[in-house]
Amino acid sequence: MHALPRLRLAWNSSLKPNDIVDELHAKFYGAVAKEMSAYWHFSTTSGSSAEYSGCGFRHLRRWTPERMKEARRLLDAGMAACKTPTQTARVDSPTTRSAVESS
Repeated sequence: MHALPRLRLAWNSSLKPNDIVDELHAKFYGAVAKEMSAYWHFSTTSGSSAEYSGCGFRHLRRWTPERMKEARRLLDAGMAACKTPTQTARVDSPTTRSAVESS
């Protein structure tokens, strides 16, 4: 999923990255796109910095208990907005679940 915006931009540089991500969320999540977009935006920007090294200690600094609670709140909002089994399965995926299971 992360490669799609880059591939589309390589093919057509006049596209806007945010438009590509919005389209991806709309097609994948359907009616839950707004809630899941908020979740993924928070997850990818929360505490990020140029000094991120990928080690576990950095994750502990990045994902404070407060940020974990906010991630859980955003994911719960996505789950609450689901109207179909497909939407529920996509929101309650191993990727999203493992990201907040300790909150």
